[in-house]
Amino acid sequence: MTYYRVDDNGIYILAYKTPDGTIKKVPRVNLIKFPLKDNLTWQDEGEDMTLNSKLEALAEPVTTKAGSFKNCIKIQRTGTNYPKSLEFIGYYAPGVGLVKFEVVSVREGVKRETKGELVNFGR
Repeated sequence: MTYYRVDDNGIYILAYKTPDGTIKKVPRVNLIKFPLKDNLTWQDEGEDMTLNSKLEALAEPVTTKAGSFKNCIKIQRTGTNYPKSLEFIGYYAPGVGLVKFEVVSVREGVKRETKGELVNFGR
């Protein structure tokens, strides 16, 4: 479970629940910055690195196992704090949230790639 905050400036992640049930607070990271506009960029301080974000598309069609979604926003996020790095691309559908993502991270010389998508959604 993840806890968010929404205000006039955007959508923020505040905390998440770990598998053992502990609530872990995180630095305030702006997941989506308002107002939405082409090529909007912003920067946040993550737990252990500076995150640079860019809104790359405002009306991207995305297809997942849960179906097709119109007008998704595409956000690219990168961060580096040698020897760690992160690349994230996320697609957010109106009225739904994150529907598809790709993450490439490197930590202690180990590269990890993760992909995910929405598989079920009741409309």
